[in-house]
Amino acid sequence: MNSTTGIHPTQVVERRKRPKSVAANRNAHKGSSDLTVMIAMTPRDMAALSEILDPDAALNSVSHYTELSVDLIERGLFRVVAPLTATDFDALDIARHLSELGFCGELQVLTPHLPRPEIVAREIQAAAINIQVELITPQAAWRTLA
Repeated sequence: MNSTTGIHPTQVVERRKRPKSVAANRNAHKGSSDLTVMIAMTPRDMAALSEILDPDAALNSVSHYTELSVDLIERGLFRVVAPLTATDFDALDIARHLSELGFCGELQVLTPHLPRPEIVAREIQAAAINIQVELITPQAAWRTLA
């Protein structure tokens, strides 16, 4: 971080790359129900998350991260929940895609128990500009998604 300006160089680059419509609507979800999108969740993943998700929350489900769009962000996309890995993509791909769209919400990654989860979280966070990244496991899911 640059101590004289207080702005990290990647934040400046991201501001230039963000589409104008997303920048103007990044707080559009305020005052409305927050939209959560689940990506490529298996029945086992959904079982781990089903009892902790708010039954009144606005939930959408997509099979591939490329289905996420600026339109979803403008409609109030606040949280994306995805597995660490899927058949043809992983959480890094999702983080990069969301950053390119100008998403500024939460990315919660469902993981198995990892010996050093902080290393994985750091790597995903590096690709997720202006996005809060959190790793969740079935036990941690009770605390983080409630």
